[in-house]
Amino acid sequence: MSIISMRGVSKRYDERLVVEDLDLDVEEGEAFVIVGASGSGKTTTLRMMNRLVEATAGTVEVLGQNISEASPSELRRRIGYVIQEVGLFPHYTVRQNVAVVPELLGWGSRRTDDRVDELLGLLDLPPDEFADRYPRELSGGQRQRVGVARALAADPPLLLLDEPFGALDPITREMVREQFAGISKSLGKTFVLITHDIFEAVELGDRVAVMNEGRVLQCAPPAEVVCTPSDGFVEAMLGRHRYQLRLMTTPIDAAIINGSGDEPAHGAGVVELDAGTNVWRALERLDEKRAQYIRVQRGEAARYIDRERLLEAAGKT
Repeated sequence: MSIISMRGVSKRYDERLVVEDLDLDVEEGEAFVIVGASGSGKTTTLRMMNRLVEATAGTVEVLGQNISEASPSELRRRIGYVIQEVGLFPHYTVRQNVAVVPELLGWGSRRTDDRVDELLGLLDLPPDEFADRYPRELSGGQRQRVGVARALAADPPLLLLDEPFGALDPITREMVREQFAGISKSLGKTFVLITHDIFEAVELGDRVAVMNEGRVLQCAPPAEVVCTPSDGFVEAMLGRHRYQLRLMTTPIDAAIINGSGDEPAHGAGVVELDAGTNVWRALERLDEKRAQYIRVQRGEAARYIDRERLLEAAGKT
């Protein structure tokens, strides 16, 4: 079921065409990532989904409703929205920031407090430690997580994220991105995320739409974008990082089918991983644990693969 449907959508500012004749569907429960350079039209596309920008032509349906017929304020209360600079109210505590939309919706104080505590805990911001702090007392990564909590506070089915990790330093960005990837599936929400970072798109997206000059050039699962780019622009975006991106989109289960070996000798370093873990993440885990072998449980049988066979097999998938 499509939770967002865009048909023939264009946006023009005077003589400048920013988005051109766009057809796009986002399915319920998926993480959908739009990636492109500055000026590609990706942020304008996102903002047309919640009427922060009005389309010049075409139709946009969100949550089963033509949004041109919806009250903008009511529409936005049903959609979580996270921006790069977070936009927390500086004179509100963390608790007060997260509680803004539930209070607008008339939730009782007990229900609101319980929801705030639940989300802060989920995002590794223990309420006893963080709820009464002010934004100036938080790190950049902590402020970004508070922004995500605020967007999720009223339990919206849809979350829009506009370059949510772009203002963070590289180490914090990777940490927050990994944390977001970990919770996104468990929440059962639909996410649309905008980024200029192809690694972020590949890591977080169930499907990736590559935009340039207001058009979608390719819309496919990450592995398809990486392995079979639709044209020269998409291939150039992958650039010299294509091999790493391939490892990030290859699950170790596929590699094990092509290259698994016997059980290692007793005492050899072994890391047990889920079959869906990608090869890149598996190599990181081997390094962290100073291990040489990966073990994957498939039914009642265990399969093993070492570092060299993992890399070799991943190249054949």
